[in-house]
Amino acid sequence: EPPKRGRMAKSRNERSSRRRRRRSRRNRGQVQPPQDGSGLALVRRLTNQPRAGTSEFLRADLSVRAEVRNVARAILEQHQRMDVLINNAGARFDVFRQTPDGFERTFATNHLSHFLLTNLLLDSLKHAPAARVVTVSSGSHGGANLKDGWQLNASNYDRRRAYANSKLANIVFAYTLADRLKDTRVTSNAVDPGGVASNFSRNNGLLSWAKHLLAHGFRGELDS
Repeated sequence: EPPKRGRMAKSRNERSSRRRRRRSRRNRGQVQPPQDGSGLALVRRLTNQPRAGTSEFLRADLSVRAEVRNVARAILEQHQRMDVLINNAGARFDVFRQTPDGFERTFATNHLSHFLLTNLLLDSLKHAPAARVVTVSSGSHGGANLKDGWQLNASNYDRRRAYANSKLANIVFAYTLADRLKDTRVTSNAVDPGGVASNFSRNNGLLSWAKHLLAHGFRGELDS
């Protein structure tokens, strides 16, 4: 009997899927080379500024703990002292997604990455004469609801609530860190940047991105 096309296609897909998973596991333990066009463009723009110093770009998926650890390691290998750390990783996902570590992706990106990266770099911040940790939150934290805990799951996922919870976690983290560092030369601050014309929410498609920009624009809250 000749082989069935459906079985052959399924077999090829399974092999391809296994190869992708193996590559993902290998890459998870490495800092990826800088291939992001926007990141490299930012480095060039910073370098061209008056009195520009040296700019570097490290590419990583900050929702994955192994990649956060590797970025921190790469920074510490090159720099013994850090003067300012700005925690500004922010994303919102329209549908429930889980990281390889088992966390809801919005919470992992917006809060857990900040928590882990800050703690990994804390000693280098303490070596500075006066260091600052700035954690970017959002006025959306007012919509947080913790009745189901900080993280949502596939059965109760709501994109706005997931984002609001993560932004409230930013504020709690910044205040708690400030209290724990009160006897050091490191200060911890939380900031709400307001509505900013950026690529925020573009990961959900152009329509979702456009709605985000228009909503803030009509309220007169959008800054470029």
